[in-house]
Amino acid sequence: MTRGSRIIAIEAGTPEGAPTEAETSVEELALEDAWVESEEADYTPPAPRRAWLPIAAAALAGLAVAGWTALFFLANQAELLAGGTPRQWVTWLTDWSVPVLLVAVSWLLAMRNSRREASRFGDV
Repeated sequence: MTRGSRIIAIEAGTPEGAPTEAETSVEELALEDAWVESEEADYTPPAPRRAWLPIAAAALAGLAVAGWTALFFLANQAELLAGGTPRQWVTWLTDWSVPVLLVAVSWLLAMRNSRREASRFGDV
């Protein structure tokens, strides 16, 4: 995190008791590290942008499924209220679930494009 070199040269001809360049540079590095740590402590990351596209896509998909469900039950109301055989219930469930599955897969493909996946990978 520091920009300076941490390589310290040791000189053989330094008198005893006198501060060496190594000791001086170690003290400077300690001060520099303390300054960098205090700068990092003050740093607050910016708030992430609110992504409205996924929210709008989810709302649109939810409305499409709710609309299809209402239309399906309106169209088959008489038969559903009269009851039916298990074979009819399986047919009704299949007829209802195919468009719902199409909406779900379309939403999934829209949300998992390569740019979005790259940004998620970068966040990790």
